[in-house]
Amino acid sequence: MKKLYLLFLFILFTSSLHAQKIKGFITTNEGNTLFTGNVLFKEANKPTSIKEFVIAKNGNYSYTFKKDYDTLLIEVRSMGYLSQTKLIFTPQKNKTYTVDFVMPIDTTQLKEITIEGSRRFEQKGDTLIYEADAFKDGSERKVEDLLKKLPGVEVDDNTGAIKYKGKAVETVTLDGDNLFGQNYTLGTRNINVDMVEQVEAIENYNENHLLKDVDNGEKVALNLKLKKGKVDLSGNIDIETGAFDTDRLAANLNTNILSITKGYKSFSTLSYNNVGSNRSPFDYFAFSLNAEQLSERDWYAKKIIPESYFSNFLESRLVNVNSQFFGNYNGIFRIKKRMSIKLNLYAIHDRITNNQFIKNTYSLADSSFVTSDAISIKKKPTQYRADVEIKYNTSKNSLLEYKARIRQENIITPTFILQNQITPISLDLKTTDFFSKQELVFTQKLTKQKVLQLLVLNTHNSLPQQFTTSLSFTDSVSENKQESKFIRNHTTAKITLLGARKEDRYAFELGIRNENTPYFSLLNSTTHQTIVPISENDFGYNRFKIYQLGAYHFRWHRFKISPTYSLSYLWQNLDYQNTENLNLEAQNILLEPALSVKYKLNEVSSLSGKVGYNLEPNEENHFFRNDVLATSRLLRSNIPNLSLTNRFSYSLFYFNNNLSKQFDMQLGIFHNRNEGGFFNQVELSPTLIRNTAFFLNVPTASTTLNFKVGKYIDWINSTLRVDADYSRFSYNNIVNASELRNNQTNNFHSNIFLKTHFDIAINFENTFDISQNRSQNEESDTEFINTSLKHKFKILIQPTQKWFMYLTSEYFLPNLDQLENNYWFLSGNIRFRPKNKKWQYHLSAKNLLNIQNFEQIQVNDFSSSLYQSSILPRHFLIQGSYNF
Repeated sequence: MKKLYLLFLFILFTSSLHAQKIKGFITTNEGNTLFTGNVLFKEANKPTSIKEFVIAKNGNYSYTFKKDYDTLLIEVRSMGYLSQTKLIFTPQKNKTYTVDFVMPIDTTQLKEITIEGSRRFEQKGDTLIYEADAFKDGSERKVEDLLKKLPGVEVDDNTGAIKYKGKAVETVTLDGDNLFGQNYTLGTRNINVDMVEQVEAIENYNENHLLKDVDNGEKVALNLKLKKGKVDLSGNIDIETGAFDTDRLAANLNTNILSITKGYKSFSTLSYNNVGSNRSPFDYFAFSLNAEQLSERDWYAKKIIPESYFSNFLESRLVNVNSQFFGNYNGIFRIKKRMSIKLNLYAIHDRITNNQFIKNTYSLADSSFVTSDAISIKKKPTQYRADVEIKYNTSKNSLLEYKARIRQENIITPTFILQNQITPISLDLKTTDFFSKQELVFTQKLTKQKVLQLLVLNTHNSLPQQFTTSLSFTDSVSENKQESKFIRNHTTAKITLLGARKEDRYAFELGIRNENTPYFSLLNSTTHQTIVPISENDFGYNRFKIYQLGAYHFRWHRFKISPTYSLSYLWQNLDYQNTENLNLEAQNILLEPALSVKYKLNEVSSLSGKVGYNLEPNEENHFFRNDVLATSRLLRSNIPNLSLTNRFSYSLFYFNNNLSKQFDMQLGIFHNRNEGGFFNQVELSPTLIRNTAFFLNVPTASTTLNFKVGKYIDWINSTLRVDADYSRFSYNNIVNASELRNNQTNNFHSNIFLKTHFDIAINFENTFDISQNRSQNEESDTEFINTSLKHKFKILIQPTQKWFMYLTSEYFLPNLDQLENNYWFLSGNIRFRPKNKKWQYHLSAKNLLNIQNFEQIQVNDFSSSLYQSSILPRHFLIQGSYNF
């Protein structure tokens, strides 16, 4: 391993110095400075093949060549102008050339160009176009692999969520059609990368074309441009099979079909795997929320009894012992010119198994003790879902949209626990989740700069749960049965006026929201068929709101200023059915202002800040009064309160995205201060935790610092990215009859990524990751600290166009104070693609050292937790892929 590091460092800091340089200034034939243009460098004898390029900004360009040229052809292209070329014969070394251009106006369309060699992208208005082939290194299989390599684009490894220039991507369209909605990972994780010619990053995106020129334009989206010829019917079949070290069959099967005709477009996928892959947009392994789930959280009922979730410190491909079937269909039918129907169907069935060992070390003022649980889990999630969307252009200036969804999800989780190495307990959790949604939207364009929109939305979510334990927390002879059922009904009706005045935008909205949330729970103890009630909850919570929103976005010199406000009347009612004379009611008038300011420093960088004030009601999971058995060790209850939380938020953000220099940087600070909220009173014992949440009008605060920088470094032909995050959170609690405790948690995480782009057969990818968690009670000398390291090193070898291979080494150190507890994973892949590019073959091996389990450490203000989890055993796979 040391030899590999020495070789890597040698190549990293060894480079060639290219002395040929060029600069210049570009104007139009009208005497104006050219705002932006592409300066392309070619060999004179190959005028259609681009070797290098630079983007001119405000007329200026400057570039140091990476190679020598015998005769240099320089071409300048810009939208709306005729391209211009100049030649330099036998360029001399150690000399800087100055070449200026004058661009005449052109009304013809620019020709398409062929990419060879260096990376390339092009800016066209609000859209940045990435040429897919220019960013590939041969390791990509799906679109998501390509997106991770695009400058300015971030992809979350666990959820697949995408950000562009720091903003969450709204959707990923397919040749302009929004097939997937917010569940765009259906496309990015399943579409083969060879089908895509370009990726377009679209700013100021809006799917509703009537809102294009009047909304604030803060949304971003990606569009996948398919290669020519990928029409009518195309797709792929991937068959991957092999064996685990346990002699169990390993399989990863997937087929995708893309169909395109004049009035129809569809994408379908069908897959099965037991090698840790998740091709669906739903995460039943770690329960990370996707973009759609995050945006719809207010419509969902609360899950009081939590599902078993697993470690996400390691990538799921190493830990997710699954057996997943997934099928999905997405289709758009165009009926004449005015009407379209979109249909999305989902079916998923999974079986996730995991063996865990959890050891908690508690350190309290009056006592210290240790608990342990050896856990065997088999989780069986099933989901069936159908979405339909109908769009009808009632006229040239009006649009009617109807959206509906129905979803049925069932999760069965049998679990066996050996508690404190002595007591065996069998658990069974059954969760049924039914969700329906209907939405009607009508948009009318009143004038060129005014649009009126009406919306009516209704959702229903029913969430019954049944949890049984073979051993009661009250004695050693009975068992417990906990029933819990939340229902959430949500209705919204609103009318919105949007308008524009030159570059200014404004919006005014008037609406009502009504939410009805009944809850019922019953906890029983059963002994010899005798049922003894222990605890019951039965209440109804109602929330009604009338609100008016206003926003105005205007530009002043380099400033974009956006003041907003919300004025509302809020009525809350909490009615307990099984408790006499207990009915809580609250009425409030709320004024919630906010102000955001963005200052444009130059064409590539900006500074923005935001301040806001909100008054937020409490969540309904804080309203049940009596005990609910949430786990075999945890009893939860609350002291209800309808008071509001006062939230003050502040943020300051610097952004720089200089594509011509392949440099981007983000720097941000975020601060929240809350006055009032629910806190926990915790009673700890070796066998049971009682948690009572209560409202207290005391302040808490959190601060987050974020830094990201990325740069393509010419002299070492490498891409460097550095991410760093620091957060600090203060909170309060009561532990074992203590006074109110003041606590503080500090988290730090940093990631350094380096990838080489040498013009040779071998390249390297290196990722170093460090995390530290520090938690302390301010009245105690005890501080819980854990520092962990993760290092990933990848060698990529491509001796010919037909062959590609890589070897990956991943090293994990869960606790820096325990160097002997470390983990090293090795995996590799060899790919062969013959001249017939329809076929390709892979041979892969994962977890070559056959590591059996993995552990990590988590800390809070009164305990340290050791978490150990089983992982996928060593396995070998052979894959054949066919593209049609």
